[in-house]
Amino acid sequence: MKYKVEDANQKLKEGEFEKAKALFSELLDKEPDNPEFISGFFISSYWDNRLENILISREGKERGKKLFELFEEFEKEISRREYPKTESLVNITFCILQEASIHFRLAYQTEGLVGLDSQTLIQLSFCLMKTGDYKNAYEILSYSSRNYDKSSISVLLCQAECLYHLGEHRKSKIAYREGMLLDPALLKIDLVESEPLRSAINEIKQNFKSEIYLLEYLPVYCIEKNLLPDLRDYSEEELNRIVSEISRLSESIGSGSEEIQFKVKCRIIQNAVTFLDSPKSKNLRDSRDFVKRKLDEADPGFLGRRGENNRDF
Repeated sequence: MKYKVEDANQKLKEGEFEKAKALFSELLDKEPDNPEFISGFFISSYWDNRLENILISREGKERGKKLFELFEEFEKEISRREYPKTESLVNITFCILQEASIHFRLAYQTEGLVGLDSQTLIQLSFCLMKTGDYKNAYEILSYSSRNYDKSSISVLLCQAECLYHLGEHRKSKIAYREGMLLDPALLKIDLVESEPLRSAINEIKQNFKSEIYLLEYLPVYCIEKNLLPDLRDYSEEELNRIVSEISRLSESIGSGSEEIQFKVKCRIIQNAVTFLDSPKSKNLRDSRDFVKRKLDEADPGFLGRRGENNRDF
């Protein structure tokens, strides 16, 4: 039976969906309650049913985008069904996104990077990251940042992940801290395999009923636990903008839904600690007093807990 499972998963990885489905069907006949076989049969059936739709699309950018969009729909369905991360899921991810990246590359060969729009470049970088090609993903993200998305937070967060896998751990942490300060909701959790974020996500995810809360709290947790100790050099002008943002957010305390209140509190903490951690904030004494006061209103014990963690560190 072990060899049949391996064969079925290999067929998935090679895109032989009909053969994989037949093998998983035989395995289910013997063990109908086995979650790995149930997942494998669903995955192979899902993609076998969509194969014709994929093959009628034009090779190159059109097929690459089709595969990427279908994969996004597939991920949502897998999440809804709460299937575990089996070898079948790993293999189909590699199969579909590797194929998508091949067609995006074909588009590049025929049109060049200038012929690919920003969204296509981002989709290609996601495919490359998911299949472990961080070097090329980073180069494409950098090109996109220079030419299309100079202020894209999503690009910055993806670059942060790539930097970690390219050995630039400190730069990765700085980029992640900046990106999550700008908008943590844009972090794609399924792309995060770097440390310390992966461990932090695993540590706190069971505490939240939805990903919305998790994404807002993640940077706060990382800052409190001293997991992201470094940050880029903020100018006094940028720090003044952070103070204005804290002031704006503070006006929303006490109004709105529970979700909005949680978001406001987390973002006040993030902005406040970024300001206080910045060396140039020492030149802005009145603002430092204001920021400390607003941080204390949002979470009275935060600085004390963070101080204890820094001593432990």
